[in-house]
Amino acid sequence: MKTAVFTAATKSYAYALPACAKAMARSLSKSGDDVTWIVATDEAATVEEAVRAWGSFGLSEPKILDGFTEGDSEKDKAKYKEQSQLLISRMQQACLDEATKLDADLYFSVESDILIHPHAYRGLKWLLECPVEPRYSVAVTTYFNGSFLCGRGTPQRQIAEDFAEDERAIPPDLEKKIKENKSLMAKLAKERKRPSEEQMKNSSDLHEEIKKCHPKGNVFEMNAKGWKKRGWLDTAYPGAACQGAVLPTDWCGLGCTMWGRDVQELTNFSGYEGKGTQDLFLVWSKWYPAKKKIGCLVGAPASHVKRSADGLVIWEPMFVPDNEETAGHLRVNQRIFDGI
Repeated sequence: MKTAVFTAATKSYAYALPACAKAMARSLSKSGDDVTWIVATDEAATVEEAVRAWGSFGLSEPKILDGFTEGDSEKDKAKYKEQSQLLISRMQQACLDEATKLDADLYFSVESDILIHPHAYRGLKWLLECPVEPRYSVAVTTYFNGSFLCGRGTPQRQIAEDFAEDERAIPPDLEKKIKENKSLMAKLAKERKRPSEEQMKNSSDLHEEIKKCHPKGNVFEMNAKGWKKRGWLDTAYPGAACQGAVLPTDWCGLGCTMWGRDVQELTNFSGYEGKGTQDLFLVWSKWYPAKKKIGCLVGAPASHVKRSADGLVIWEPMFVPDNEETAGHLRVNQRIFDGI
C-alpha cells in the first residue's frame, strides 16, 4: 500500500510542526506501508527540526516544497483573511499535485498544528475499506477547536447553526434590528437589487450577535421541540459522539483526513477565491457534487495546538472512564504545550 501524507505549514502555523511530524511517525512507522511525507512551507528552520523527528522513526526522507512567502499582509491579518487562505490553498495544491505524481493508493492530509492519534492511520484505512453501508469515500477524525469538528450542514449553510435563531434568547433591541434587516433584505430581493457592502456587513454582524445569545435550553430540550440539522459534533449527535462510534458528517476540515484515488481525482482548488476556508471549499464544491460521503471515526480524535494569552496550549481529547455514567463520551483537556 502506497500512501502520500501531506502538510502545508505557513510560518504563522508551523509552531507545532516537529510535534506533528513525531505524532504522524508514531502512527505510520509500524504500518508496513510505503509512506511519503510531502511538506509545503515557508519556514525552513522549523521544517528541518520536523524532518529530524520524522526520520528518527526510520521513515524515508520527506519531500519539501518551498518558495512560498506569506507577504506583509500576513503580519496584521485576521486568522482567516483571504490572503492567508489563498496562501494555504496554494501550498495544499502543490502538495496535492506532488501526491498525484506518486500514484498513491491513499492520500492523507494532516495539518501542521494537529497531533494525530496513534491509531488514526490504521483506523482511517479501516473506515475507507469497511464494506458496510454507507460506504465512505473520505474518512476523518475529529479534534477540538472551540467545539469538536464534524457535523451537519448544507451547500447554503456549510456548517449548520448549533441552535437556530428561534431557539436563542434574543434581547428586544437586537430582535428589533433583526426584524428591520429582514424587511430590508426582502425589499431588495423583491426589487431584484443586490445589497450594498455595508448592508451585507450589517447582516453578517447581526448574525454574529445572534450566535452570542444563549440558547433557551440544552440540545436535548431543543430537539424535543423539533429536530434540526446542527453544525458541530456535540450538537449534531448529542450523546452519540462517543468511543467506538462512526458517524456520517456533511463537512470536515483537513486536519486529519484520508481519501483514495477516486477522491484525489476530484480534489483541487480550481475556482477558489479565498472566500471562506479552503477545506469547506473542497467539501462543498468538489466532493459534495460528486456524492462522496464523509465518515467521522470518533474513537481516534486528534490533539490540537493553539495560541492563547498564556502562550501555546494543547487541547487533548479524552473519553470519560467506564466507571462514570457518561462512560465513553468525548471530552477535552487543555494544558500548556511543551512541544512533546
